[in-house]
Amino acid sequence: NCRNTESVTAATNRYCSMHAPSMPDSPMGEPPLIEHRGSPKLTAMRAWEMVHELQPQGGAVILGPYKFENSCMARARRGHGLELTQHISKLGAAGYVLYSTVRSFKGLEAGVVVLVEVDKPGTQVNLSLEDLYVACTRSRSRLAVITTSESACKWFTDLTK
Repeated sequence: NCRNTESVTAATNRYCSMHAPSMPDSPMGEPPLIEHRGSPKLTAMRAWEMVHELQPQGGAVILGPYKFENSCMARARRGHGLELTQHISKLGAAGYVLYSTVRSFKGLEAGVVVLVEVDKPGTQVNLSLEDLYVACTRSRSRLAVITTSESACKWFTDLTK
């Protein structure tokens, strides 16, 4: 895997029951942040907090299994002085955070990826195991996962260790 840190690659391998080696000399990096929030509104609020903590100038990406209008982010278009956009031309631009579905972001990458509204693989129609792999491997440095499911949070947390 050529874009991720060793920590993100290792966690992704455990989530997806596979073995994709890191590139030689990849930085160790930090393990993914995994959190549970009980509602879509709280998930959106925490996504903004994480972006602010990890990439305060913007340039981060929030990925979800749902189209923007059906996502938790649809009613949370601004946070911490940053603006949410769906325009790929603003990917990496200061002051902006890109929202995309996991499937639409395939082949792209960002320094910080916050994955929202995910459950365990196989329990969501819009998030297959392959989609989860794509979502996790878009990050060059930091990955965060926010779920509204307590059991999914435990599953991700147990596999991140």
